[in-house]
Order: sequence, then structure tokens, then C-alpha cells
Amino acid sequence: MPYETIKLSSDEGIAFLQLDRPQRLNAMTKGMIEELGNALSAVAADSTLRCLLISGNGRAFCAGADLTGGNESSHPVGALGEIYNPVFRALAEFPAPVVCAVHGACAGAGVSLAMSCDIVIAEESAYFLEAFVNAGLVPDTGASWLLPRVVGRAKAAGMLLLGSRVTAAQASEWGLIWQTAEDGKLSAAALQIARQLAASSPATIRAIKTLLRESARNSYAEQLDLEARFQHIAEQSDDHREAAAAFLEKRPPRFSS
Repeated sequence: MPYETIKLSSDEGIAFLQLDRPQRLNAMTKGMIEELGNALSAVAADSTLRCLLISGNGRAFCAGADLTGGNESSHPVGALGEIYNPVFRALAEFPAPVVCAVHGACAGAGVSLAMSCDIVIAEESAYFLEAFVNAGLVPDTGASWLLPRVVGRAKAAGMLLLGSRVTAAQASEWGLIWQTAEDGKLSAAALQIARQLAASSPATIRAIKTLLRESARNSYAEQLDLEARFQHIAEQSDDHREAAAAFLEKRPPRFSS
């Protein structure tokens, strides 16, 4: 389907989703969130797509929610619960691996978008900003749940209460992102990661993502049991047999599931 605020394409098993409101630093509107939801559904339904790579067009990844008002206002009554939250939940539970490439500003809901992905890589000049407090607003799109679990309560409190910028270097040190890339080399670095994920076993990736997600609510004993169940399934899978054969034959594995 045609999109107005995002771009969606695919190549070699990778779906490329780009936020496309460069004139507004890719600030999110109700329309953009609806298009993101449609795009996520389309990618999830295509079994040939094994990885999703999210980026932003223009000078920034995402400046957060568009608070300028008008018909495209980001926060009409009910929008968070009815429109935003289901899309962010769908991204957090997306079956395929999701890579996020951040450049320039990544603020507010943009930070939540990045944190909802599996692997985030940012240009060295990028920065992260939770500026809700500066606008007299409270965190949304999962920020108050995600941040303490990603960077710890102390750093999360600092980001949310002070509304100060966090550099890409700090974000990497804190565990907010996987790694940084030199300015100008972000696209190539993110694509390399996406290609590696697309070449991995889809079933294994899905299982690992489920384990990571369940670990947030499981006890240690419950997680041990879940790992054991998943490992039993994995050990009997065609992908495991293919990986073992490829190792013995000194060739790259060819996963099918």
C-alpha cells in the first residue's frame, strides 16, 4: 500500500522501514503511527523477510511526538491507548529481529521506538533525549517501563526527571544501544548486522527473542525451565541439524525455518 509518512522496501530477505517526515525531523503523528502498524503487519506476514531495519530520513532519526497541533496532532484523546500502544507492543513482540539505526536526534517516543527494537546502533554524533518533563508531560510509549530495565533506575530517573541529552557514547556505555558507528558509516554498519540476522535461523531467533522477553517477568527458576523446554525443541530441529552439518563441512549453514 502507498505510505505518506514512512517508506517501506525490501531486498535479500531484509525489510527496510524508514520514517519519512524529514521536514519535521520525523516527529510522530497519529497518521505515522497508523502507517507503522500497517507496515509491521505486512512485514510480519511475509515469510521471506527475515529481518527488519528501521531508520529515519533527513537530519534526525525521530524528534518524538509532533506536538504542533492540528488534524495530525500526535496526542488526540485516546490516541495513546488506542493507536500508539498497540503499535509499540507489536514492535516489541515482533517475530523477526529488528535493527534500529539512529542518527541525529532521537527523542521522546523515538527513544521508545529504538528501545523496542532488538539491536540499536547509533552514529557517534547522535543523541538521546527524554524531554517529556521539559514539555510538562509524563513519559509514554513504554518509556517508564523500558528505561529502568535497559539502563537501570538511577540513569532512567536522571534521563526522565532532568530531560538532558545523552550522547551516543554514553548510550553505548549505559547499555541503551548495542554500539556506535562513525558518522557517515551508520547505514553500512546497520546493514551488515541486518544481513547477519537475516542469514540466521528464523526459528532460533524467534525463540531467543521470546526468552529475552519472558525473562523480564519470570523468576530465575521459571526461566531455567523455559530455556530447557526451548532447548529440547531446538535440539530436534532441522536448523540444528543443518548447523551441525555445515560446521563439519566447513560451509555457511542454509536455514529454512
